[in-house]
Amino acid sequence: MTGIILAGGENRRMGADKAFLEIAGKPLIEHILRVFLERFEQTIIVTRTPDRYQGLYAVVVADALATGGPPPTTMSA
Repeated sequence: MTGIILAGGENRRMGADKAFLEIAGKPLIEHILRVFLERFEQTIIVTRTPDRYQGLYAVVVADALATGGPPPTTMSA
């Protein structure tokens, strides 16, 4: 089985790339990746910034869309 990590986003609310925020001295992505490596035969990271994820024990692929995230929500009356 393959595990897929969707990494990225615009980080507007955080102000920094969440994947690289440190928790217990390691970037968050490393904590997540460790869990995935224990559970999946292969792990893929999908991101708009693949160069930032090189060197991790995962296949890194570029997101097919230049912009991402959920579509804007419209409220109807």
